[in-house]
Amino acid sequence: MFRPDNIKSVYLIGIGGIGMSALARYFLLRGCSVSGYDKTPTALTSDLAADGIFIHFDEEPSQMPEMVDLIIHTPAIPRDSVLLAEARHRCVWMMKRAEVLGAVVADKRLIAVAGTHGKTSTCAMIGHIMKFAGKKCVSFIGGITTDYNSNLLFDENAEWAVAEADEYDKSFLQFNPEISVITSIDEDHLDIYGGKDELIRNFNLFASQTKPGGTLVLNQKLRGIVTHSGTQVLYSEAECEGCFAAKHWNKKGNLYFKLIEDNKEVADVNLGSPVLFNIQNAIAAYIATKKAGVPEELIFEALKSYSGVKRRFEIVLKSKKNVLIDDYAHHPEEIRACIESARSLYPNFQITVVFQPHLYSRTRDLAQQFAASLSLADELYLLGIYPAREAPISGITSEVILKSITIKEGVLSSLCDVTKDLVVRENQVVIIMGAGDIDAIVGEIQRKMKSEIRRISCA
Repeated sequence: MFRPDNIKSVYLIGIGGIGMSALARYFLLRGCSVSGYDKTPTALTSDLAADGIFIHFDEEPSQMPEMVDLIIHTPAIPRDSVLLAEARHRCVWMMKRAEVLGAVVADKRLIAVAGTHGKTSTCAMIGHIMKFAGKKCVSFIGGITTDYNSNLLFDENAEWAVAEADEYDKSFLQFNPEISVITSIDEDHLDIYGGKDELIRNFNLFASQTKPGGTLVLNQKLRGIVTHSGTQVLYSEAECEGCFAAKHWNKKGNLYFKLIEDNKEVADVNLGSPVLFNIQNAIAAYIATKKAGVPEELIFEALKSYSGVKRRFEIVLKSKKNVLIDDYAHHPEEIRACIESARSLYPNFQITVVFQPHLYSRTRDLAQQFAASLSLADELYLLGIYPAREAPISGITSEVILKSITIKEGVLSSLCDVTKDLVVRENQVVIIMGAGDIDAIVGEIQRKMKSEIRRISCA
């Protein structure tokens, strides 16, 4: 049986992935020798290297250390990878990322957060609350938190664990949580599930793995879709039987909502990350951490101090003239939520979206939904599809989205050209959106927007 405590040397294939890098940091802090491979250098791999982790970017088996106890790989790594072949040749213990994470948290009281969207922000909030409250807890988060500049919150004496439970490759079935959270279920990863019915069936399996005596925290919209025989608490941003926000309002740039639980007013909550879609995430985090024994007053203090997750409605530039937002949104519902939040915060500004579709299969399966969500913007620059782990699919390009959008201001561009194509105006919100390598242009667009607004102001 695999026991993480016995591991002294770890090698990660795909170490730059957000989930893989959290594991790399975890084993490094446990005193292990850690190294790995990734396809391209990123800011995240630079941070790992600065921590003392050796990373190589050429797929050369000789770069793999001679003595390795465990090789961790992502499901995105091709089966014919020469590094996987080398690992098999050496007969080294080899496991998927989700299997290792499941083993790491198996002996802890686990809060696992699942959902096709909303899980990263909810997971980050829960991890922040647990740390703020002084709970002995290790948190594995699917994004870099603004508060800690990391995707891992570490405690070597952790009693609790918080983990993002990813539905891709059915990874979330590796967990048996004490507290399970399901934020949403929308069509996605149909290359894995084939259809929404099978996706829903697996979310029900995840819910059923909640430990006896534990709690399922469930979005009200999923009532009747996900069934659970044990304790269940519903939540919503609108009125429901469990816990909800009666109303919300902005005051001096701060977002507040009135929290109702069991038909009673609990508090007016000041949410440190002033984004509308974070209201329901905060309510889910409140329920989960209260079940974990955190006092209400500490939960509310923590939520007030919570700063968010990088690339989750991250406001990179903010002035009276314009705003630049960087967001990881890569599903139609995430795009819709992001644009609606920007429209709510900046009602008199034009919304310009620069979007990079992620995966050929997702573009094929959800083209009409993408077009509908992107049409909520005033202007769209649509980039080519980021392939990630996939080979091209005949006839599937970004044009299948573009031809169905209902706004006039929509054009095709590229990662190389969009910086010069983008027209900067006064009273404009620019949203850089996507899960591929689109974040590489954020700094350049930020500089262009600053320069253009100075020029306009001086003209």
